Amino acid sequence: MDMQVFLEFLVVFTVFILPQIAAALFILHDPDYTKRWSSGERTVLGWITHSAAILLVVYIAFNQPTGPAALGLSLPKGARLITLLVGGMTTLYLVVLSFSDRLRSQKAREKREVIRKAVFKAGGFSNPQGFWARTAFLGSVWLGVIAEDLVFRGYLVLGLGTQTGLLWPWVMLSLLLSVAVHLYQGLNWRIMLSQALFALIFIIAVLATGNVFAAILPHLVYDTIWLLRGWAKPSQLDQPQTEAVG
Repeated sequence: MDMQVFLEFLVVFTVFILPQIAAALFILHDPDYTKRWSSGERTVLGWITHSAAILLVVYIAFNQPTGPAALGLSLPKGARLITLLVGGMTTLYLVVLSFSDRLRSQKAREKREVIRKAVFKAGGFSNPQGFWARTAFLGSVWLGVIAEDLVFRGYLVLGLGTQTGLLWPWVMLSLLLSVAVHLYQGLNWRIMLSQALFALIFIIAVLATGNVFAAILPHLVYDTIWLLRGWAKPSQLDQPQTEAVG
């Protein structure tokens, strides 16, 4: 890894990865950590930090010798079909997964409901109240999803994997960091395994297409379903949700 690549990694790590891990650890240590700010303040902070990470990765991409394609940010005509197929199939799989709890036993559903409620509380997902507050918060979540995929899948896997000629170390680092930034959801093996599997699914989609959009689309759909189901009225939550949000 030459000096320029190292400095780029250091900046990306400092701007996005380190703050995400630190926040996850703070929440893990203090479950009431998210209550220190209002939902509006957290929403604004999310918009700012996630937008900064997205702009940083896009800037790095456009300064690569091969351009945005180096980080999977281009969609050549010849790659559109495979990207659409892989992204669509991955999205369909995650949608089915989102509602697969209906096929589980009552006991299994109750266990996952307990985990879901704990995750929702730890992340402060239920704090925004009202249509506009929740819309703004959902926008922040979308930006977070895009930033996460750009950094962990586009930059780390495609970008650094190509620049260093070593793919698997960056795949493993991407998996580990994906789990680390979601530790706020609890030191529960089910949640951590789910996060690792989700991250692996998104990495496979990106590697199969060479395009980060194949991961962004299903990731956005899954997290949106998870959040909207959590915001539903208790009477509408006749079935528990999947155990973690990616």
